[in-house]
Amino acid sequence: MSLDAPGTRHRNHCPSCLWSLHRCGGCATVRLNRIAGDDNPLMLMRLAVKPLAQPPFPLEWLAQV
Repeated sequence: MSLDAPGTRHRNHCPSCLWSLHRCGGCATVRLNRIAGDDNPLMLMRLAVKPLAQPPFPLEWLAQV
């Protein structure tokens, strides 16, 4: 972890796994986290493509539109 990388001064997540320090499952709070300069790029890409890999509806429905 580099403290010189942009965005690391006020980090509230792990740079390796990207989990937020706020892990409360009881309140169901969703918060946006800014990425930091030393965050794991592979984990960032996995997070970015997850909605494309797991759409909220069957892709076959698009053929009917």
